Amino acid sequence: MKDLSNRIPVIILPLAGVLGLIILFKYINFSLIFSSYVYLIPQRYLSKSPQVTSLFIIFCILNIIAILIISLLDLINELDPLIPKLVFYIKHIDNFLRSISLEYIAAFFTISSVFIHGYYFAYCDQNIYIPIIKKLMDSSLYNGDYFFLQPQGEFTLFPYLISIILNRFYNFEIVFFLIYLIFSFILFLAIAKIAYLLFEEKKIVLLVLLMACNPIPVAGTLIPTYDEYTHPRLIATAIILFSLYFFYQDRYIISSAMAALGFLIHPLLCIGIIICMNFYIITKRSIQTLIKSDFIFFLISSPIIYKFLYMKRESIQSDQIDEYINLIGFKWYLFPLQWDYLFWTDLVIFLSIFLIYYKINISKLNEMDRKSIYLIISSLLLLIAGILFTSLIPIPTIIQLQLGRNLLLIYWLSLIYLSSLIWHYLGFIHSKYIRSPPKYFFFISILLYSLFIIASLSMINHVDFPGTYLQNCDEMTKSWIDIQLWAKSNTAITDQFIVPPDMQPSFRVFSERGTVFQLADSPPICFSYNYAKEWNKRYELFCNYNTMTEEEFDALADRFKACYVVVDNAKFLNRSLIYKNLKFKVYKFR
Repeated sequence: MKDLSNRIPVIILPLAGVLGLIILFKYINFSLIFSSYVYLIPQRYLSKSPQVTSLFIIFCILNIIAILIISLLDLINELDPLIPKLVFYIKHIDNFLRSISLEYIAAFFTISSVFIHGYYFAYCDQNIYIPIIKKLMDSSLYNGDYFFLQPQGEFTLFPYLISIILNRFYNFEIVFFLIYLIFSFILFLAIAKIAYLLFEEKKIVLLVLLMACNPIPVAGTLIPTYDEYTHPRLIATAIILFSLYFFYQDRYIISSAMAALGFLIHPLLCIGIIICMNFYIITKRSIQTLIKSDFIFFLISSPIIYKFLYMKRESIQSDQIDEYINLIGFKWYLFPLQWDYLFWTDLVIFLSIFLIYYKINISKLNEMDRKSIYLIISSLLLLIAGILFTSLIPIPTIIQLQLGRNLLLIYWLSLIYLSSLIWHYLGFIHSKYIRSPPKYFFFISILLYSLFIIASLSMINHVDFPGTYLQNCDEMTKSWIDIQLWAKSNTAITDQFIVPPDMQPSFRVFSERGTVFQLADSPPICFSYNYAKEWNKRYELFCNYNTMTEEEFDALADRFKACYVVVDNAKFLNRSLIYKNLKFKVYKFR
């Protein structure tokens, strides 16, 4: 999984600037607008100095041009007559925004976001799910592969549903891409509906969707606000956000049903919304509503709950807990106390958005704002429980639940409330300024919109459109996939391979052959003590893969009944050379 930590400073600085300046200024301020704008720039690129340099050069040039134009117009007394014209056009834009539906807005930002943050196939956790899906479709695949000792695919309907679709239409790239677009649209629509329900202002909807165009890492959980590839987490997030929308509308039965559907896809993300809803209904003393909503939730989610309660699962004994913690200890995101201070600072800043909003609007808070407070409290209580029962009193089941991930909804709500603060206290095309505009406001707005367009166009990201995956790969990855496709066509379905452990995508994805070990096999280790032990044992054997001798490869082949080994082209083994391409060789053991 890619490292999200390099994005954190980029998030903290602009947000800190925005929050600090909101306190100092209640009305428009160029620095504040610019700080909020910087926050919108795809954060991945701000960690790369060439793009940062280019971006700020563009910004400085635009600044100089704008200042020269404004100064010239002011000098020849042509500035004031332009302002009414700008007001006229902005009013037309305002009327257009009032008429356009939330569905069209969500669709526009769905497509735009794909180009801004990119879309990836055979990427990250898909190294886990694609082999699981393929084995569901053909049980003869991967026989004897240790990877299937882990239970990650057991407690989600995602691989089962995808396998049903693929049995009718076997094209992973097209199916995954369409699912990604559909649920990205549902996610953006849910956010748009929540923002409009809370504040009844489409400009706030535009602002929050603009800020959501690039995923944001959620504290130290190693998950973003939404994924850049098809993952059950993306689907569940979209469904849970609609559950939150119905919760705000007091439609608790539908909200519970949506939460249950999300639970069927990704149970770990649904705990917070269910606890929040129950907590809120109990405080309202509506026992009948509580019983109905919980009944609906447990009825719909019963397939996964039944599996969890009654399927034969390995249990971790009390004398094994310390060893279990040591085995998974390198997965620092499972333990909130191991999060870097920047992640905690990031979380505090997002929480500060709520504090500032409630401080400013203390006398205007409505019932939906109070529901937001319940959600924040529920998520923070789960985080505290996560801290307590992962590091202080370790309980394996709590570690596996990864309770910190329920902060996801806090981050989404923070974006919505931040958009409201920007709208009301920065004067972002606020009606007050349309009636009596400051001289430079419109030019600054145009400058920022121009900068956004230029920056977005210059940062169009990698998109794996269906049928283009191999074209988008570098030479190393192309050679790696070529080896996999050769293995699929020229080896027995039962053959096991020894392969370079650090290569991605996982060898199983395209070859459909068993693999002795890869680093990409590590995400599920927290869900199984036995799998964690086995993965760590194999890691010790494979950690020096590039310097291994022929005798060591022979020993591995004998131990794991491997038939083939894949090595770099520079390496020579005194075995039968079966296949070779630009980067890799395949040798046969037996």
